[in-house]
Amino acid sequence: LSSTLIEEEVYQMWAFSSDRKTKLIKEALPKYLVVPWLSEGLDILMMNKTKKEGVAFALDYFNLSLDQAICFGDSDNDIEMLSYIPCSVAMGNSKPHIKTLAKHVTTDCDKAGIYNALVKLNLIKQPVSKSRE
Repeated sequence: LSSTLIEEEVYQMWAFSSDRKTKLIKEALPKYLVVPWLSEGLDILMMNKTKKEGVAFALDYFNLSLDQAICFGDSDNDIEMLSYIPCSVAMGNSKPHIKTLAKHVTTDCDKAGIYNALVKLNLIKQPVSKSRE
């Protein structure tokens, strides 16, 4: 499989398959990191090239410290990043083991989770509702 499909260097690939086929993909691509996310999705990454390394590269490039970063995640493909960034936020729809890794937990993605986390972290102000007196 790997010799016939991959002719160029792969940095990241998204795929969708059943759990059974994901196991076969892992076996067929031993030089790559296969990380499941959601119910039938998976990332295929170069070893040691997770979101954590991407964040570390961006912070270095922009001369920022870890304390200046915030990350949001909800699945297994976010584990390294959530463990790396001190101000990490798990989305409300995350599985329990993801929530335990993050410093903060917010509401679901489809319930304004990022907005709510930014308000809670005092990074944006919540609009003040005008009372009807």
